[in-house]
Amino acid sequence: NNTQITTLNLMGNRLTGGVPAGIANMTALEYLNLSQNALGGEIPDLSALTALKALPLWDCPIVLMNRDCVNF
Repeated sequence: NNTQITTLNLMGNRLTGGVPAGIANMTALEYLNLSQNALGGEIPDLSALTALKALPLWDCPIVLMNRDCVNF
């Protein structure tokens, strides 16, 4: 059950492709680190992640098209 995960650190895992929209279902997520990967495209709407406090994206070519989707 992904609704109880509070920390997801994927830094430096050489991930490629887009950020899965299913991350938005991880409603207890407080920390999501996607830094140092080759993820591209847009970040899905994360407005359901009301507990999210940190979203490091450094050294990752992700585009945040709608900054209103992350309210922290």
